Amino acid sequence: MRAQKPTSGLVNFFTFDNTLANTANTDTILNRTYNGELDKCGNANGAHNVSNLSSSTRYAQIDYLSYGNAAKSISLWFKSDNTTSISNIFNYGNAISGYNYFFYDAATNEIGYGSSFGELRAVVLNPEKWTHIVATLTTNGISNLYINSVSVASSQNRTFSTVPQNFTRLGRSRFGGVYYGAYYIDNLMLYNIEL
Repeated sequence: MRAQKPTSGLVNFFTFDNTLANTANTDTILNRTYNGELDKCGNANGAHNVSNLSSSTRYAQIDYLSYGNAAKSISLWFKSDNTTSISNIFNYGNAISGYNYFFYDAATNEIGYGSSFGELRAVVLNPEKWTHIVATLTTNGISNLYINSVSVASSQNRTFSTVPQNFTRLGRSRFGGVYYGAYYIDNLMLYNIEL
């Protein structure tokens, strides 16, 4: 499953290859021990296992994130280890009024991307297999959700995170107390352009 990795507009890249640090070694996932897993190509310790640990905070301070109505794209690989509830995959921004997030709902087999202003959802057919997820936002407020390179949901006139805060979380709700994750993640890429 080789996929192209655009570099134009890429502001942060976490490979999860034996580390929780980004490729520039400037940001890292804090309060978390690396838990290696086979990645989408079968490489040992090429992905991170986000276990359902409610006591862990699993966050990073990631610089250069795109906020407000500025164009942005978030790309990641995901595989579920959760069969019963909602998993918060990745989110960033202010906990109350300016956040963006990815989630997986095991009850409906839906992947979603949203913000404090609403969300896009689509069914993922094989959540127990590696799935490529991309969310984009244009400068004129059109948001798109892609699963395995296929456009599955879109919305116009959408406003996303408006609070310039570089706090991010893996496997934990933006509120800190619900929707703990149980999944595998690989190749988290953050862009300040629409892919």
